[in-house]
Amino acid sequence: MKITTGDVALWVAEPLNGRTRLDASLSEAGRIVFDTTGARIAVVGSERVRVWDLSTGQETAAPESPFWVDPDPRAESPVIANLLASKHAADACAQRGRVTTLASADGRFVAIDHGKQMVSLWTAAGAQLVSFSTVGPVTTMAFNDRGTLLATGDARGAVMLCQTDGMSLGQFKHDEPISHLAFSPDGSFLAVASLDSMLRIWIASRTVLATMVGQRVSGPLTDEEWARYLGDEPRGE
Repeated sequence: MKITTGDVALWVAEPLNGRTRLDASLSEAGRIVFDTTGARIAVVGSERVRVWDLSTGQETAAPESPFWVDPDPRAESPVIANLLASKHAADACAQRGRVTTLASADGRFVAIDHGKQMVSLWTAAGAQLVSFSTVGPVTTMAFNDRGTLLATGDARGAVMLCQTDGMSLGQFKHDEPISHLAFSPDGSFLAVASLDSMLRIWIASRTVLATMVGQRVSGPLTDEEWARYLGDEPRGE
């Protein structure tokens, strides 16, 4: 279904591909923020804020009480400072370099962008869980609220998603460099904005995908269908 509202085109796409739910061609790239329920998303630009209702895919009026806040100053948190003071992390940064760091909201994990298309994921106690290469130089990173998922976006438009236990959940691609990432409050969806002013919302939870697939497919999924849509996600009873 395509909805056109002024200079904004929205697509509410079929969910069976496990990817795009909604695309919005925006007049400018901006910071993206979900509300506390995950029902609305705001694009906070330099001159105005635009809000969409995700249940309908329609643009709606900005609320009188904003659900977005100004980003915190870029000062490093104590969690990051403590990690960088540890021998293993300090040695890794000395060898690989360090461009930026990001701590999860619960303070359990820290992601380090080393530059040269390399990211590592650490526990706050100083144990490295995984390191991986990105398609292009990293432009932004985000954890979900529970600290169970990490997403990275890069200058070639690639987004990589992994669990904080180190398991990769795959990657997907935009046409232009990634400018912003934001998880919905429950971690089910990942909103991605790129420098062509395109906003896409991707399914980040296989459980949600399983529900959507079940609503569209008659009868139980075959093993082949399960592997196609849900990968290694355990099958329920």
